[in-house]
Formats: sequence, C-alpha cells, structure tokens
Amino acid sequence: MLHVFNRSEVFITYTKENLDKVTRTLALHGIEYTVKTTKVHDEYTEEVIKGSSYDMSIAYKLYVRNDDLEEAQRYVRQALFPKEQG
Repeated sequence: MLHVFNRSEVFITYTKENLDKVTRTLALHGIEYTVKTTKVHDEYTEEVIKGSSYDMSIAYKLYVRNDDLEEAQRYVRQALFPKEQG
C-alpha cells in the first residue's frame, strides 16, 4: 500500500494523454502507483489557458513506492520518449 511515508513523486503532467501513457506503462510492468490531482487555477493560469491548446487547470502528480522510484523513472521516460529508448 502506498502512503505518504513510503512514496516518492515520479511524474507530474497537465495532460491526461501523458498521464495515460505513463500509467499504462507502469501497470504493464507491475509498478504500483497513486495519482493525485490538484486544481491549478488562478488569474495567471487563466491567461495561459486562454492562449493555449492545452487545459492546464489540473495537475496530475504520480507517486510510486520509494523502492520502485528508479525503475519507475526509466518507465516514465520509455512511455514518453519511446524513440529514444532504441
């Protein structure tokens, strides 16, 4: 079980697409994770969102067990940059 004392943040994103790529890869490799969502909305982000094609009003933070951190970091890179893993 993941709780605040045995987890590390491995990834943060503002797009559901990237979150889905990473969580699928971690699940495929048997790494337990937790996702925390945070609404990021103020006057500054409102202006950024208006000028962007991305909805940056929600931050997705992904946590893994401390013991799985290094392995999870490798899988995050693999999920996001598959051509570089060559």
